[in-house]
Amino acid sequence: MTSQSSSADPLSVGVVGVLSSRIRYGSTLLSLPSANITVMIDPDVRLARSWARQLGAKPEFFPSLSEYIASDIALDAMILPIPMIFRQGYIRACSERGIAMLCEAPYGYSLKSNAEMLEVGAEHDALLFPVLPRRFDPYFLEVGRLLAENLVGTLKQVRCEWSIPLGEAALLENGVDDADEDLLVQNLLCQSVDLTRLWFGEALSVSADITPFRAENRTAKTRTPIEEPIAALIVSHENIQATHVVTRTRSSLPGERYTFTGMNGQLEFIARAGSRHSAANAPALIHHHNGQSEPLLVETLFPDMTDQRAFSLLAHFLGCVRKVETPLADAENVRLAMDTVHAAYISTIESSKVTLPLHRAPDFELFFRRFETVRQITT
Repeated sequence: MTSQSSSADPLSVGVVGVLSSRIRYGSTLLSLPSANITVMIDPDVRLARSWARQLGAKPEFFPSLSEYIASDIALDAMILPIPMIFRQGYIRACSERGIAMLCEAPYGYSLKSNAEMLEVGAEHDALLFPVLPRRFDPYFLEVGRLLAENLVGTLKQVRCEWSIPLGEAALLENGVDDADEDLLVQNLLCQSVDLTRLWFGEALSVSADITPFRAENRTAKTRTPIEEPIAALIVSHENIQATHVVTRTRSSLPGERYTFTGMNGQLEFIARAGSRHSAANAPALIHHHNGQSEPLLVETLFPDMTDQRAFSLLAHFLGCVRKVETPLADAENVRLAMDTVHAAYISTIESSKVTLPLHRAPDFELFFRRFETVRQITT
């Protein structure tokens, strides 16, 4: 059931998963006068109360989705930075009540279950907005602008690199828990291939090699080198190939690096991943040409940007809930990104190039069996 807010009234918003919500959105909700935090859902109600006091909010607190539903409190929107295991239950419940949802993608473990969630939202005319935060980051927008201006000439090569720390922060920030570690890789790859689609058009084919991101591979004692890639994809677009690489790292912070090599030089973007930017990990953009390296971004280029990515994402989402803005990311973006990522698993299993669009699903049981067999032979 949705509330009956007018275009001038704050929207009634529910927040789920206090720990992951704080990591992703921090105090950003304080900067959004259009949002009234009406409900918080978390098993640790005491922690939820503590964050609500910091936000100056006075919501109703519920330890579970079922208890919120029983209350019949009306909401306009729900923020859902939650593990995959819970997403489908929340999406169904919110959709049936016409509540708009901001939720990490994908929405299901399989292509079929993801499509079912998209259909559920559409059936009830409930907005299901994907969290693709880099579409709203001003630094990434600046990179897109420079590429559109042909700064380095005709592109010859693109490389997108992610490094994942061994701790749990990167998992929580992306709505993933310990039971869903492989989904972290899928989540990051969905965002990475979504960016290259945004910059270079539709993906046409994928060649890949992916290693399961298992618990035994997260420790320093593993036989696998800690910096070895756990995912490497070569994605062909109409005029260029983009390489996407995900690696483990001992660093306490995640990291991102994008390198665009063209006929007239190279553009290097060190994004230093995370939901927040700070003076300690401010992004860097460097133009290499004619034997020179020219910094294009300085820390003050985008002042007060600590939470700008989250602010832009949330503000746009709420504008879409009010129907005064058109969504910049939608179900089709999620489907196409997921197609590319699942094609990468098929490519790994079959050791072949897979063309897109995808018309079959990967056999994940075979994928994990294949990896275990190879590991037993090598150890």
